[in-house]
This record gives sequence, C-alpha cells and structure tokens, in this order.
Amino acid sequence: MKKPFYGLIAGLIAVGGFYFYQVHQINSAVDDISRQLSPVGRLEHGGASFSPFGEARINRLRFTPHDGNDEIAIRRVAVRTDGLLNLLRLKNTV
Repeated sequence: MKKPFYGLIAGLIAVGGFYFYQVHQINSAVDDISRQLSPVGRLEHGGASFSPFGEARINRLRFTPHDGNDEIAIRRVAVRTDGLLNLLRLKNTV
C-alpha cells in the first residue's frame, strides 16, 4: 500500500520540478533580453508560466527607455504551439 503512495509523491515532485525548471528557463531568457536592452532602456516582467497544452506566457512586460518618460506596457505575451513537446523544441530554437 505504501509503494503506490510513494510512487505518486515521487511523480508529483518530478512534475513540479520540471514545471519550475521550465519557468526558470523562460524567466532566464527574458532576463537575458533585458540585459541586452539595458543600454537603451529597462525591461521588466512579472514572471512566466506555461501549460502542458503548449502555451508559454510572459506576464506584465514593461519597457521604459532611458531618454524619455514614455513606457510600453504589455499585459501578457503568449506563444501557443500544438503541444508541450513542440513548445520545448521551440525554446531551443528561440
């Protein structure tokens, strides 16, 4: 009786770890873009998420140029693919 329970717990931990690793990868990619844009302005974001159905989301993007008071704000950027495997392949391409 304990073995299926431990298997379920291990599976949940693995899925959770995979999710947080992928979100970290997306956040790192946006942070890299932010560093590349730092000479011309400041790019901030409110975090990333993805779904097992193949959608990656970056929330609350805001770009403020250094030489002005203007600001570009985007509530959410989403990339939709046919499935999770296609999304993971796309990440390597981008």
